[in-house]
Amino acid sequence: MKRGGATATALLYSGRSDPQWRLSERQLRQLIRMWDALRPSPRPPPRTPPLGYRGCVLRSGAGPHWLAYGGVVAYSRAGLAPEHRRDDAQQFESAILATAPRRLRPARLTRQP
Repeated sequence: MKRGGATATALLYSGRSDPQWRLSERQLRQLIRMWDALRPSPRPPPRTPPLGYRGCVLRSGAGPHWLAYGGVVAYSRAGLAPEHRRDDAQQFESAILATAPRRLRPARLTRQP
C-alpha cells in the first residue's frame, strides 16, 4: 500500500489474507463527513466472532484509523483514548466496504451482533 494514502481492510477470518484496498482522497473525505455526522456511543464495537466477518478498518496513512463493526465505529489516534460513535444502520461500515474494487468484495458478508 502507498505510504500516506488511505486504505481499507475487510476483516474476514477465512484462512486467507484480509482484502485490503486504497481509497481516493474524495472517498476518504466522504467517509470523514459521515463520521462527523455520527452520534457518540457509550460503548465500543461488540466483541467479534472467532470466525467469519469481523468488521472493517479505514486507515488514513500512518495516522488515525476507524474500526466499524456491529453498529459502532471506534476512532483511534496515537496516544489518545478511542472515540466511539453509533452506526445503528451500519451505513458507515457499508460505505467503507462499498469502496472496495469489485474483484476484492467478499461474496457474502455475515454480520453477527
